Amino acid sequence: GYGKDFRILNVKHDTETQTETLFLANLLTFYEQRRYFKENTETVREYGLDPPLWAFIGSSVNVVYKNKTRSDVLNVLRFLHRFLKNEGNWATNAIENILNRNTGLADENGTDIFYNRLTYLRSFNEPAEHIYRHICNEVFHTDTPGGLHLQEIKNAPGEIALKAPNSTQPFGLIYIGDTPAFKKLVQNDDAGIIIEPEDALTESLFSDINTPDSAINILIGAKKFIEGWDSWRVTAMGLLNIGRQEGSQIIQLFGRGVRLRGKNMSLKRSSAPDGDPNRPPHIFLLETLNIFAVRANFMAQFRDYLTREGVSVDEPVQLEIPIQRRFDLQSHRLYLPKVEPYHEGAKGQCEPLKVLTGTIITHTTQRIDIVGSSAQQGIHTDHAEGDLETHIPEPSLALVDWEKIYLQLLEYKHEKGYHNLIFDTAILREILNPNKPVYELTVMDESEVAPTSTAELQRLEELVLTLLRKYIDKFYRLIQKQWNNDNLRIRRLGEDPEDEKNFPNWTVHVPRTEAKEVESEIHNLIETEAMYGSGVTTLPNVYNERHLYQPLLTNEGHNYQSLLNIGMGNRLWRTTPPALEDSERGFVEDLKRYLRKHPEQRDIFLLRNQSRGKGIGFYENEGFYPDFILWILDGAKQRIVFIEPHGMVHEDINEDNPKLTLSKRLQALSYEHLRGEHVQMDAFLISATSLSKLRDRYPHEDKNSFAEKWHILFPNEPNYLNPIFQAQDSDTLP
Repeated sequence: GYGKDFRILNVKHDTETQTETLFLANLLTFYEQRRYFKENTETVREYGLDPPLWAFIGSSVNVVYKNKTRSDVLNVLRFLHRFLKNEGNWATNAIENILNRNTGLADENGTDIFYNRLTYLRSFNEPAEHIYRHICNEVFHTDTPGGLHLQEIKNAPGEIALKAPNSTQPFGLIYIGDTPAFKKLVQNDDAGIIIEPEDALTESLFSDINTPDSAINILIGAKKFIEGWDSWRVTAMGLLNIGRQEGSQIIQLFGRGVRLRGKNMSLKRSSAPDGDPNRPPHIFLLETLNIFAVRANFMAQFRDYLTREGVSVDEPVQLEIPIQRRFDLQSHRLYLPKVEPYHEGAKGQCEPLKVLTGTIITHTTQRIDIVGSSAQQGIHTDHAEGDLETHIPEPSLALVDWEKIYLQLLEYKHEKGYHNLIFDTAILREILNPNKPVYELTVMDESEVAPTSTAELQRLEELVLTLLRKYIDKFYRLIQKQWNNDNLRIRRLGEDPEDEKNFPNWTVHVPRTEAKEVESEIHNLIETEAMYGSGVTTLPNVYNERHLYQPLLTNEGHNYQSLLNIGMGNRLWRTTPPALEDSERGFVEDLKRYLRKHPEQRDIFLLRNQSRGKGIGFYENEGFYPDFILWILDGAKQRIVFIEPHGMVHEDINEDNPKLTLSKRLQALSYEHLRGEHVQMDAFLISATSLSKLRDRYPHEDKNSFAEKWHILFPNEPNYLNPIFQAQDSDTLP
């Protein structure tokens, strides 16, 4: 459980096309990590995680190889240059191929090597053009495609900054020995990479690479920084032309890459056997070191080293387990809400930005102070929050460059996909009118809203941009929410071909050392149909006769004795789609026990919903993909209950939390739109956090108020599922 998990992909003999595909897959994997970190920054920092860094190591800076000068570092730059230019939409087309598992790179079974990778990125179901723009913005600090720029740092020997077009902020750093020779190599190359005049003002970028505000996302070198280099940030690593003689150095670098602070400086992954059961979903992305290698001939030596350390490096064998459906969907008529996606239904309808009444957004500024460093913690930080409540006064707003703000918000609009939203500088200024405030602002001190220097004005403009981005997000969500409310309909489960994605066959990834014995055992279970009954103890699963299909595989494995079940507890055992977590398994079992005690509840149907992009999503712009869908039929009436086992440690229990107000909204929508259909919708959260812990945070609440007001249920409490089946009928709602 110590350190990061890791995944290694090595192409021994490659073509130029394969190398670029591998580079791009490396970049996509790194962007996936950056995106997850950006969207969950405060949460993942509790687990000792820093902004991801991509370290790229080549064997050579410039050597003569087969009568030609070869530079691994230059090859990396040529790829970055080509990506940023995106001529002929090369990069966007390649991104689409990778996400569609059509790269031309396959394992010995003919499966695309990226088949089970990039699942978090795929879950957003975004077009390749959208992802390309996001990568340019998040990784390269630019909104404008164009060629790569290099600039030597005069005050830091061996450092060359990498910049994208129209960006003053470097996104990457080359750290090598002989910079003049390398610059000459670039000048003589025909790629068209631009070398800017030396930067005589900037200090070392390498020395600041571990600071929280470092803009450097990519570090490229030829082994210069392996020895003595220390960083917690590395989550992606690219290796190029590394031979057997460099193997020991790469093992050293690998050791640095997998090191991890962990929560409370435990040095362990959150998924360790004694890790955090309430860990955020997908946090494994940041607790995994992805190594991509091209022509790395030390791999056999590396594998031997890892094997001696007790680490298995063999790719698992994939075993297919087909599901068996238990009910005919046509005869049972199970309904689902249907809303045409806003971005499709509202095409051609321009939506002007408006000033809404009342407080719409809140914002508190923070300051991050570097307070020290140690061998155990590296550089650690302390956060301070503002406590001065204020608004930006009119004289300060008059100093702002509104044209610049307007152009930046246009880029933000395109980045977020708010294509039909229109605004001008006048409405932007009106939104921040201090006499009619639509925001609450808390700052560190008065200088943040009353600048007296150019630097303070720049910070004010950043604050203005942050407030307006938040406002635009909130405004657009309200528009989409109203659209969803006005266009709600119902449909039958199974009438949409996309519903088939919610009935996936299982793929179990088994370590090769155990595959032969396990494979015959699984095939026997399938052939005899024992896999689909209630008495299976060979494979960790949970049986519920009201679930629409069997089996339901779970992550649990420690309660069983067979080799297979012990294997399922190993980190190398995983399933596609992901097996049920403990909280999900617990709900399925509790529901089974409840129905046995209440035999009158006969027409009950349950479905484990898949994640975004595969499962059934409602109000997709609001990110609502419930873990389970429960149908309760009573003659012509039908209740659709969305259920989500969910940790409440990081949730605020108030009216601003959409997860907790969802039930009220669904009940109101049922009354307004679905009464004639005799359909009622509802939602419940099954709290993985105990009642006592939540009461410590919210002493004015008790079990009844949690259940009745917020629809939060606690599995350790007796009869906790009663509220689901005793909920109010929609015909009596006000």
